Amino acid sequence: MIQKREIELQSLERLGVNHHFKEEIRSVLDEIFRYWIQGVENIFLDPTTCAMAFRMLRLNGYDVSSGWIIKAKEVNLYVVFADPFYQYSEDKFAESLKGYLKDVSAVIELYRASQAIIHPDESILVRQSLWTKHLLKQESSPYRLYADKLRRYVDLEVKDVLNFPYHANLERLLNRRSMEHYNAVETRILRTSYRSCNLANQKILKLAVEDFNICQSIHIEELKQLSRGENGVLTTVDDFFDVGGSEEEQVDLIQLVEKWDVDINTVCCSETVKIIFSSIHSTVCEIGEKSVNWQGHNVKNNVIKIWLNLIQSIYREAEWLRTKTVPTIDDYMQNAYISFALGPIVLPALYLVGPKLSDEDAENHELNSLYKLRESEEGKLNVLPLHIAHGNGIITEEDAMEEMTVHSQQNLSLVKATNDVML
Repeated sequence: MIQKREIELQSLERLGVNHHFKEEIRSVLDEIFRYWIQGVENIFLDPTTCAMAFRMLRLNGYDVSSGWIIKAKEVNLYVVFADPFYQYSEDKFAESLKGYLKDVSAVIELYRASQAIIHPDESILVRQSLWTKHLLKQESSPYRLYADKLRRYVDLEVKDVLNFPYHANLERLLNRRSMEHYNAVETRILRTSYRSCNLANQKILKLAVEDFNICQSIHIEELKQLSRGENGVLTTVDDFFDVGGSEEEQVDLIQLVEKWDVDINTVCCSETVKIIFSSIHSTVCEIGEKSVNWQGHNVKNNVIKIWLNLIQSIYREAEWLRTKTVPTIDDYMQNAYISFALGPIVLPALYLVGPKLSDEDAENHELNSLYKLRESEEGKLNVLPLHIAHGNGIITEEDAMEEMTVHSQQNLSLVKATNDVML
């Protein structure tokens, strides 16, 4: 019955309706956590159940380790550290019943669990990620455990988990894919006692669709308000530093933003610089005025800072291009998370639709780290050549991609700490 509950929780999360059942979900997770720390065999003897329990508990803030503790029966003073995934290493899984039957659902869950790395020394999860990913990439035809009726859903799930690892998944897109592929008639569990009621499945799917449409309409309306003029300014600024402005003009723009309170009609600069600065100035001032209703004060100075950081960062990239400088990977990433322009997008959104934020909240290093995490995914095409270039001919493209994936997984602890959405 533990696995049945885990699958129900996963369905609620993937369909995006988990926020309607917070108390019920927390109660079930508390129960699973008690079973975990007590070493209940029903969790650890089945790879699917074990992997799902580990991932759900860890991503919801429960203190579970990829190594668990068993008190020695003979000598109570000693403890033995054991690895819950040791019995599901590649060779041992192949020798197990589910390995013999080529149970892809077990491999999928072991792969998902391996992505929940939050400590630097979890080598067991790194190895688990490698062999499960390799197995999932193989042709799905050997998975004869599934009837033809279910094969399409299994193939879709394999494709989804490989293309969208946890650290790179966007929640609302995941919800939409899950609704499109949701099979309300069948489940991945073959034992009849574990099948969910079809009527209940249909009701959950109906709730998910209605909830998604409501949220989308709210988001679209908010986006219209937030993006009015701002996206155009961002695009113009980006083009100005990429191809449109000379080095002198770019420096002039930075200096104007630094000074801010200037009479644009009296400054000595090109007409292009005046137009761009005026656009930034009016956009920031508008955000500041609107923020008073939500924040209780004008946040203009904070927004000026993020715009200044942005154009200084874009200017640095333009300098690298002009001088044909190849930055180090650290220098590139440190600069890229700012030039990616999430700051001028995310922070105003928080000011205008979110809770009240203090100046300390706005400058919180965790917020910047989340920008870095997003850039580490979106910036792959740019940073990949740097990994190879600095590898002295030793690092291949595949090695570089693997290194970047591990880097993203190491940021998972931060995402988990700042994300209060339960599975």
